[in-house]
Amino acid sequence: MNSKRLEKDFIELLSKDNSWIKKLNGKTILVTGATGLIGSVLCKAILYYNVNFSGKINLLCGIRNNEKAARVFGDFSEAQFASLDVLKEVDIPEKIDYIVHTANTTSSLEYVNKPVETIDTIVTGTKNLLELARKKQVEKFVYLSSMETYGSPDARKEWIEETDSGYINTMSVRSSYSEGKRLAECMCASYASEYKVNAVVARLAQVFGAGVSAEDNRVFMQLCRSAINKTDFVMRSDGSSSGNYCYTTDALKAILMLLTDGKPGEAYNVVNEQNATTIREMAEMVANDIAGGAFEVVYDIPDSDLKYGYAPKVTMKLSSKKINALGWQATVPLKEMYERTIEYIKE
Repeated sequence: MNSKRLEKDFIELLSKDNSWIKKLNGKTILVTGATGLIGSVLCKAILYYNVNFSGKINLLCGIRNNEKAARVFGDFSEAQFASLDVLKEVDIPEKIDYIVHTANTTSSLEYVNKPVETIDTIVTGTKNLLELARKKQVEKFVYLSSMETYGSPDARKEWIEETDSGYINTMSVRSSYSEGKRLAECMCASYASEYKVNAVVARLAQVFGAGVSAEDNRVFMQLCRSAINKTDFVMRSDGSSSGNYCYTTDALKAILMLLTDGKPGEAYNVVNEQNATTIREMAEMVANDIAGGAFEVVYDIPDSDLKYGYAPKVTMKLSSKKINALGWQATVPLKEMYERTIEYIKE
């Protein structure tokens, strides 16, 4: 592998107890969005398992752009690609046992500038993949959703569980993402009920870590760049909004465990409870504890959050109680998430 950091992550993930992934041996898994952060690291982890741990998982990496796929998987020559557009009917001749649907835009600005396309990609794309799951009679379908489906929940609740729900302004174009995700989740539950598709929702906190693209411009990546380049981090809000985070390999283990153990028609929070913090506290932690004061957090707050596509301010801490009951536990704390990500970027 070209990345020592990523390889260390995979060894850590697979060495201690890999009985959970052994359940997938002999099966075929389709992963959509295979060139995105979670999709690509998930595919690479499975490929690494096959090569280095005698795994026997047949993997199909669902992609749209062949050139990007070649770039992302350059050191994984054994990768098998399936060209697909989730906005169209998906037809794959191979037998498929499991589907992990990760394809989605992660650019907040697109939610504002292209809200129609955002909704269409989420809703139509999910329906097309659920139809494929129905035709193939897959053993399990895991849909990657988001903590943004909670909207603005009751701030008096200490922990937000899967049955909680909050306010979302449906007349804000920024809600194209969160409302789209809500509808996609409901579609998963509906297919599970009406067509007996074993669909499960992984409701992710913000996931990052080794494997991130250099082109990513989300807040965590901006903070990593500030730490590396010793340039001030410009905060475009007061930073009081809550953040919930999970390291990439922790999230991968959760997703793969849901393939075998998740209950159809239900959602599971995927979060490291210890990594709940405000954006301001996180920025100060990176500036002081990781960069040693090499950069400062400065504030330049615009008149409207929509200028940058930011989500509405929320106060919430996600509970991982439900997925913990399946045997999953997050292991990487927030400070170490940044240290590992920065190590990967420097490589």
